[in-house]
Amino acid sequence: MTTGALQQNLVFRFKSRAAKQALEADSFQIIEANMEKHYNGKHLVRNVIHNGISFRMIVVKGSSSDHIPEDLEDKSIGKTIHMSLARTKKEFYENLIEVLNVIQNEERVISICSNDMTYEYGYTRLKEMPS
Repeated sequence: MTTGALQQNLVFRFKSRAAKQALEADSFQIIEANMEKHYNGKHLVRNVIHNGISFRMIVVKGSSSDHIPEDLEDKSIGKTIHMSLARTKKEFYENLIEVLNVIQNEERVISICSNDMTYEYGYTRLKEMPS
């Protein structure tokens, strides 16, 4: 692909003033955040009931604990918090099954999803769980 074709493709894909200015200045800095669908820190929090056990679950888009939002309604202070980092749908599912086998009442589950596809899968799975 030639530089001109690459420039046209980038302008077409991003259609932003900053992208156009970067292309005109011949500086090809593409910020990863522009290509992501969900921002880091986007989350869904629900109280879930599984096999008669009530717990709070959070699915977060991000890659570190800094992306976990503060949960003002959380009443599990001093209780166990189960954390997992899922990079694929399979990892999310395996982590979820493992947690559901050991979870106790009033505990908390935090699943950090490092990419959009995994976050969307985790979001959907949490929405499907009974509350």
